[in-house]
Formats: sequence, C-alpha cells, structure tokens
Amino acid sequence: MRALLYKDLRNLRRYIAQLMAICLAFGLIFGISNGNLYFVAGYAAMLSIMIQLNSMAYDEQCGWYRTALTMPISRRALVGSKYLLGLLAVAGGAAYSLVLSAVGSFFLPVSPLEALAAAGGCSCIALLFLAILTPLLFRYGTEKTRLLMALLFVLPILLLFVIERLGLPMPSETVLAGLLLALPFLIAGLYALSFLISVRIFRAKLP
Repeated sequence: MRALLYKDLRNLRRYIAQLMAICLAFGLIFGISNGNLYFVAGYAAMLSIMIQLNSMAYDEQCGWYRTALTMPISRRALVGSKYLLGLLAVAGGAAYSLVLSAVGSFFLPVSPLEALAAAGGCSCIALLFLAILTPLLFRYGTEKTRLLMALLFVLPILLLFVIERLGLPMPSETVLAGLLLALPFLIAGLYALSFLISVRIFRAKLP
C-alpha cells in the first residue's frame, strides 16, 4: 500500500505543487486581503478532490491496473491506495485551511471554532464527493464520468437555489448542531461503503 501511495505522489508531484501555489495565491487574495477565509477553505477542499481523480485518470490512460495485476498486488490494495490518497489530500486541504485561519487571525477577527467547523464541513463534503465519484470512475472510466462529475458539483448549488426560491425554513440551531456532530460519522461510513463497492466493481471489471 505504501509503495502504491508513493507511486501516486511521485506521479502527481508537479500537479500537487501547482495546486499548492494556487491555494496560496487564493489564500492571500481572497482570504486575508478580502477577509473571505471560509471560501478559501471550500476551494482547498474542492482542489483536494482533483488529486485523487487525476491519479485515477493517469493510471487509466497508461493501463496501470492491468500491469499492476501481473505483480503480487491485490485488487483490494490497488483500490485502497486511491481511497488513502483521497483521505490524505482532503486532510492536507483541511490543514491548509486551518493554517490560513491561524495566519489570518493576526489581521482579521477569526473565530477558532468557526474556522474548525468550516474546515471540517468542507472536508466532509469533499469526502462525500469522492465516495460517490470513485466507484463510478472504476466502473465507467474518466471520460464517461466527466458529465456526472459536473452534475455532482452543480447539484448542491441548484439545491440551495431551489430552497431559497421556495422559501423553505432553515433548520433550528439544535438540529444543525446535531447534524454537524453526526456528519463525520456518516461520511466515514459512506466512505467505507464506497471502498467496498469499488473493490467489488474492480474485481468484476478485472477478474
């Protein structure tokens, strides 16, 4: 597993460096300068999704999976390395968000609790997206999943727009607090379930 993860990080080192530069620029421009630190937290979480997706795209283009199966590597390990990469990428995005909030606290009135909630909430959403997209990528490949990826990113915005247009009442603070506490456990369960589904799909696709 560690060797597979190292392979992905080596292949993506330039891409990751570019994403880090973009995050740093956005943090300085939109975060500290404009006082919009929580937007940067969400942006970092979305960029972290792209690390895992691009890794899978590279492997698909070069036929890595069939080559890897000629070596003593299990299908479970191949799939697990992608999920571990996704976890590390999202954790890195959350860490960046918290560091930016800590630096921004010298210039802006930043609440540590709100910064932690923003980083945690964005990380949970990023993991939810990965839990949905990863089995689809294993099943249909990158090209066929692009449209579904676009819909998945647009759907939350459309949902918020519909709720606003319908004038539906927002949940009470007690309900929101309960949802926030339950969200990490729910996302962890969905991520584990997604891993099991991906292993099953991968075994059926490459028996």
